[in-house]
Amino acid sequence: MCDANCVCEDAAFQIGITPLGSDQALLESYGTVGRETTDSGSDTAPSSYILLQSAADGMKSYDECFSQVIKPAADTANPQWSQFVEDGGYDFMRQMEQDWDCASICYEPLFYLSKGIDQSPVRMDCVTAFVDYYAGNVGVGVVAALMGVILLGGCIGAVPLSSGFATGAMGGG
Repeated sequence: MCDANCVCEDAAFQIGITPLGSDQALLESYGTVGRETTDSGSDTAPSSYILLQSAADGMKSYDECFSQVIKPAADTANPQWSQFVEDGGYDFMRQMEQDWDCASICYEPLFYLSKGIDQSPVRMDCVTAFVDYYAGNVGVGVVAALMGVILLGGCIGAVPLSSGFATGAMGGG
């Protein structure tokens, strides 16, 4: 996103990305995977930096880039990519983003999937959001523990029935 393939819309870029300033370390903390890097050729500047581009008629969200550029050019030879998109993986990630105001699972990316780049950068990954959302549900844990005790008691109670002890097959009554 915001590279030569998916140039960002300038107004949204100014709101979401520009406030990060020229702090290259901050930008690099979001990772460079999938982003274009350019050799600076200077001893004082980092050897590579994230090349972010914007234009007046650019894209306003990653979702726009995905539907117009990435999905049509998808690597059809990669069955995992095709299965992820066709079986609803992308839609699942988009829904998690909307429900919990998060993006991604493995790390905090610079951009959301469906929200505009003017809402960047991402502030929380979805695993953290999921844990935060369900962390206060003590009732669910109590019910699960109680059911575990009941099921364990049922298993222990089934041992005499399945051993033949109840029918007297073992020489008992």
